Amino acid sequence: MKAGRVQAKAGRVQAPSEPLPYARLDDLRHIHATTLLLAGIPVHVVASRLGHADPAITLRVYAHVIRSAEAAADVFTKASGMSLRTSVSKGVSKKPSRMIREGF
Repeated sequence: MKAGRVQAKAGRVQAPSEPLPYARLDDLRHIHATTLLLAGIPVHVVASRLGHADPAITLRVYAHVIRSAEAAADVFTKASGMSLRTSVSKGVSKKPSRMIREGF
């Protein structure tokens, strides 16, 4: 297979429609970590994947991602007109036992 080509499912070789943008290995690593954190993967799992000895390193490097996700959740909560406590008291939450353990 020539460089710059991908193998299609049907077995034919197709050229990509557009070349991929330039990205360093560190850029791809950062995108991977950011995507995992935004998907709700626990920090200790992301830290382990990145090879960080301590999740605190991951938290320091990716704190902006976690803060922006929390801010987005706050905006959604305000827009929906429902607080977390309201949703628990109305039985909307699917896992109230977890929220009780976490102090909500």
